[in-house]
Amino acid sequence: MEFICAIGGAFRQAARKGVLLVAVGVREGGGFDVLDWRGAFAETTEDYEELLTQLWRRGLESVELIVSDGLPAVVSAAQTVYPAARHQLCLAHWFRHLEALTPRFPWFQRASSAGSSGGSGMRRTKCKRASGPGDFVPSWRCAAPEMVQKFQAERHQVLAFFAFPAPW
Repeated sequence: MEFICAIGGAFRQAARKGVLLVAVGVREGGGFDVLDWRGAFAETTEDYEELLTQLWRRGLESVELIVSDGLPAVVSAAQTVYPAARHQLCLAHWFRHLEALTPRFPWFQRASSAGSSGGSGMRRTKCKRASGPGDFVPSWRCAAPEMVQKFQAERHQVLAFFAFPAPW
């Protein structure tokens, strides 16, 4: 089974700036290997297509899952080169994006911030206190409506991994 994590990172050398696109594979035992990399001026669909095409030419004919930060260039390139591969958002990136949309509460308000009126301006009539995992959205929708909207819109994109066998 093949799994690729597409990683893009900025680099700068003298007057030239660019990104380093990296494809990381996961071995059956869970270890990671760098499969290939490519320097580029930007994270474009064309550059990611070239990176994935290089892998295909070297014999990686099928990939089951591609994980990325959700950049449209990665998603588009993956659909072109490995159309059967499923795509999943990187959990670390997704959580950081959700956290950026979540208001910061002083430590003494955190326990009451999700689901009560405790200083965050929420009204009990709209938000309820969380009592279980299914209460996440109702308990946060008043305190962080943008975060809840992003969570609801993208949560299916972080669950693709669960479609694969457990030992994977």
